[in-house]
Amino acid sequence: MGEFLFVLTIILLLIGILGHFSDKKAKRLFQKKVDEDESIDYGERGVRVYMNNSTASDYLCIKCSKWQENKADFIEGYFGVGKIVDYDRAKFRVKSIQRYPELREVDEDGKETFYNDQFIYKAKVELYEDKVHTITNNFNNNVGGNFNIDQSINHNETIYNMIDELIEFKDQVTPEDCDFLELLKYKLKEGEANKLDIDRAIDKVNKYVPVIAVATSIVNLLLTFYTK
Repeated sequence: MGEFLFVLTIILLLIGILGHFSDKKAKRLFQKKVDEDESIDYGERGVRVYMNNSTASDYLCIKCSKWQENKADFIEGYFGVGKIVDYDRAKFRVKSIQRYPELREVDEDGKETFYNDQFIYKAKVELYEDKVHTITNNFNNNVGGNFNIDQSINHNETIYNMIDELIEFKDQVTPEDCDFLELLKYKLKEGEANKLDIDRAIDKVNKYVPVIAVATSIVNLLLTFYTK
């Protein structure tokens, strides 16, 4: 019995020593990451390189780690409510900013787990100004008259993302409208959209404005990008 307690004590002592050194190593690595973050001038480097809006067209998202307090401070200042920010050759006005833990996984039962040291800042934004140089394509269409369409919309991912988001509401958007919007995306990308296409798109999407938030953004963007 005495030998067993002695061996157990030695094992626990070794575990404690290993744990101590492991903890010190983890703290050193953490501090190294903190120091690296502190050395970055985000005001000079900017945060556009970190941005994406793949999760939703009305948001700009930036990942941030627990040790990146310098980056977090800059993001919170950069995305101040009412400020104008640049992304993907366009300007957006910030409506709100929130920080959420980053999703780690969703199991087969739908239960979500999150990282405790990884976060995502989500800034809710609205289009303020498109900065792509205007390439105007003048042409006659089958409804008569000349029609000018700003072709920068053809290369602006925002409109495509918004249309995709609207189409996801399959329980509310009719199959006919879904097919039309898919065709509209193709025509915009190929520069084949005409006045009738845009007018029909606005009429169709307007029906969903009262019930689907992104519909309003689509209508506003379509109106922004074409003139008679």
